[in-house]
Order: sequence, then structure tokens, then C-alpha cells
Amino acid sequence: MMVPTASDVCFGWGAKTYNHEGNVRFRADADLSRDEYLRASMAQKANIVKQLRASVEYRGGRWLVKEGGVWQETHDAAKINEKCSQLLRDGLTREEKKDKRHFYKLEKALKNEKIDPSELTVDQQNMRRRFLERHPNVHSPFPVATVPGPQVVEQQAEEVPYLGPEFDSIPLSKMLDHKEDSVREVELAEAAQYWLSGSSPTHVPLNVIQDPERYSGGDTELTEDDAEQFQLNVWIGEAQQQYFGGTHV
Repeated sequence: MMVPTASDVCFGWGAKTYNHEGNVRFRADADLSRDEYLRASMAQKANIVKQLRASVEYRGGRWLVKEGGVWQETHDAAKINEKCSQLLRDGLTREEKKDKRHFYKLEKALKNEKIDPSELTVDQQNMRRRFLERHPNVHSPFPVATVPGPQVVEQQAEEVPYLGPEFDSIPLSKMLDHKEDSVREVELAEAAQYWLSGSSPTHVPLNVIQDPERYSGGDTELTEDDAEQFQLNVWIGEAQQQYFGGTHV
């Protein structure tokens, strides 16, 4: 009677088979090759499957199937290769599956001219870039826009000049008083004038401080953490540049 060892891989279902030490090691081997497999061409995928199979057999592992309640070794190459490739495919995360579905849906819309590349949202652009980076063998005739990542945005914010003690002394509570969604240009001009005169502004342009996609209307409440997150320095710097052509000293 054949007894599975810690190196053997058992076919079948159930917790006992799933938790068998050889199957656990088999899944660990697959985890190491999954990213490469997901990016590979069909020919490369076949080679990765062979490597995964060889990793089991190199340590003396056998491929076991249960027939009539008894474990038996199988040498069916097609069956073994399918088990290996299925394990690698099953590693697709929910996000990757979602990206794949949305990527090809967008490609079809772009091809049929139902949408222009310039009309894609930031999320759609990021999804396309992420998918193409993970699948270098997939090519798109449509451009992938460059959207600055968090590091670039942070670097840009750091380049805004220091605004001086007048700005530092403005209480956040005063800056967060106003909840009306006014015209952006008017608020920018007003805010810059308040700052230049040394007065405490009675409101801030929430539609500038907040990310446009997060902006939900006039009743939006901002905490001090929110204010820091959206970097008031960037907003006031933009106001200065737009209306006064430089930084007030």
C-alpha cells in the first residue's frame, strides 16, 4: 500500500489533501513562479509549468491519485501539467482579474471610437498601465497617459515656497469655516488677498483643497488631518502664482 510522503503531491479534493505537506510545498513553489507566469507568453508558460513539475520531482516527489481508496502514482504528463498550470492560473488575485476584464473592455471601446484616450479617468489610466506592466507581451495601439504617482505629487508640493509666519498663524478652524462651493477663481483671488494683507481668511476653496473626485458638495466636513493631507500650501501657492505672479515675501 502506497503512503504519501512529505514530498508527494496528491490529486483530489478535501482539507486533508489540501493540507498534505507535499501539496503545501507544491503551492509554495508555484507562488515563487506566479508573477513570471502571469507575464509570460504561451511558450514561456509551458516552460514554467515544466520547471514547477521538475521542482517536485527533484526532491523525490511523486504525483499520486487515489483509485479504489488506494493511492497510486500517475505518470500522465498531460494530467500533471494541467495541475501545475491550473495552480499557477488560480493565483490571479481579484484585482488582477478585474483589471484584465476592464482592460479588454476599454480596449474594445477605444478601438470602436466610443471613447477617446484623453477622456479616460485617472483610475482607468492607472489600471491600463498596471495591466500592461504585468503583461509585457500584451500591446495596445493606444497611448498610456502619464499620471504622477504619490512620490511625484509630494515632491511637487515640497517645491512650493515657505509662506511665512502669517500663514502659519491662521487657525485651521477659521480656514475650515466656509462650506459653500463658490467659484474657484473668486475663492483663489480672495484667499490670496487675505493672506497678502495678513488677515485671517473666513473661508477656503474646498474644491481646490480636496481632490475633485472626492469632492462631494457644500456640506463636506474637513478635519485638521484632512487639511494637512490636501496640503493648503499648494493651494495658497497656486493662488499667489495665478493672481500675483509670484510669492509674497
